[in-house]
Amino acid sequence: MIHYRRKGQTAYSKTANGGRAMGRLDGKAALISGGARGMGADEARLFAREGAKVAIGDILDEDGRRLVAEISASGGECVFVHLDVAVESDWERAVEVAVSRFGKLNILVNNAGIGGFGAARIELHVMLFGK
Repeated sequence: MIHYRRKGQTAYSKTANGGRAMGRLDGKAALISGGARGMGADEARLFAREGAKVAIGDILDEDGRRLVAEISASGGECVFVHLDVAVESDWERAVEVAVSRFGKLNILVNNAGIGGFGAARIELHVMLFGK
């Protein structure tokens, strides 16, 4: 197995015959809120490198689409969905997009935050993730 890295890109492993090596998250699908940049983007890159299919949710649409292009160009499977974590219907749509694209949702990373003193409290209903 060889490891390679192009300048400015994440290193991905390839087997000698050109196929992607098995990763710790092969066969898993993840949704990462706040995934367009910073720690969320790093998590998206890592998850994709480890074999997960990744849905990136964020209010930063341009940054999110740019990250999807980067991950896809490196061999990962990724989709972006606009997600304002303070809007319940955005959560419903994000889960719908991930499940319709990947067939399932195994991992949720709640990386996005709502800043400020007295920030709104968000409750996610179990029925969104119950199936």
